[in-house]
Amino acid sequence: MWRENNPIRYLYCNLKTHSKERGIGFSLTFQEFKTFCEETDYHNRKGRTPDAYTIDRLDPNGPYSRENIRILSHAENSERKDKPYDPTTDSYDGPDPF
Repeated sequence: MWRENNPIRYLYCNLKTHSKERGIGFSLTFQEFKTFCEETDYHNRKGRTPDAYTIDRLDPNGPYSRENIRILSHAENSERKDKPYDPTTDSYDGPDPF
């Protein structure tokens, strides 16, 4: 019941817990995450279908921070993972799939 009544708080806690388990830095405040969700509708579009939303870190070596996250669909995120990140150009090698 708490999860249904507090969907953004639940997603925030889940993301923070999983980032810690994976050894990934996390500097998002709850307010930043809430604003991000409201601006992108992430909390309503998250899921497991190809067009559902995921949170992607622009720099995969960087933390979960407001300036390092964006929304991608599952399909876009899967395609992007096939390309190595180049921190010198702040991009992925190869043509941009978006």
